[in-house]
Amino acid sequence: MPGDLTHDELAAQLRGMGHRVVPGSYPAFQFALATGVGKRRLMGALAAYFHQARQSRNVVVLASRTAILDMLESEVVPGHSKYFFVDEHLVPDAKICSRGNAATFVPDPDLLNVFLLSPQSITGGARRIASRDDFRDESTLDYLKRCDDQVVLTDEAHHIGDVDSAWRRAVQDLQPKLHFGFSATPRPDAEVLHSYDLATCLREGLFTKALDLLVNESDEGITADDWDRAA
Repeated sequence: MPGDLTHDELAAQLRGMGHRVVPGSYPAFQFALATGVGKRRLMGALAAYFHQARQSRNVVVLASRTAILDMLESEVVPGHSKYFFVDEHLVPDAKICSRGNAATFVPDPDLLNVFLLSPQSITGGARRIASRDDFRDESTLDYLKRCDDQVVLTDEAHHIGDVDSAWRRAVQDLQPKLHFGFSATPRPDAEVLHSYDLATCLREGLFTKALDLLVNESDEGITADDWDRAA
């Protein structure tokens, strides 16, 4: 685990368990989860687990959509009905770095530090996360790059496979101890830890999104083969 093993030792142990980890890289896994089954809840549960197990005090959550970051920033506040860390007894308080304070954030060595960022905030030209001032010896990005217990959780992780994407560059720049991606459509080469697809979700009645079925009835005289070809 991140707190007990070096980067290379962790990668070697995971390879010994049968997982595919490229030598010299960070271990990266994906959860293939249907949209609407609670990806953010699982992210929060993982962050709470690593904190409670004393394995990591630095968790980075990457999401590109403003709407997702808005939800994350509200859900990390204790008392929220969908509290990100599942239970306030697990993580009663955390130090949160978000879009608004990325340039001035000071991590707390005794608390769980959670960084809610977009990939572009790490790789973009005008990166507030990389700025320094007279009150800090290092930038937030400098801090993250030297963390030996950093865990990255990535929403919409299917973008990671794009060679020139900001997603891929962001995770590579951070070089985390562990990376967990979350996607409803993982790439074929992804190392998937757990899969819960839409068909299973619907069959078990756990889909939380509104679902509309549009039915177009066919004439009884049309064969199934002709119906497949119908415009």
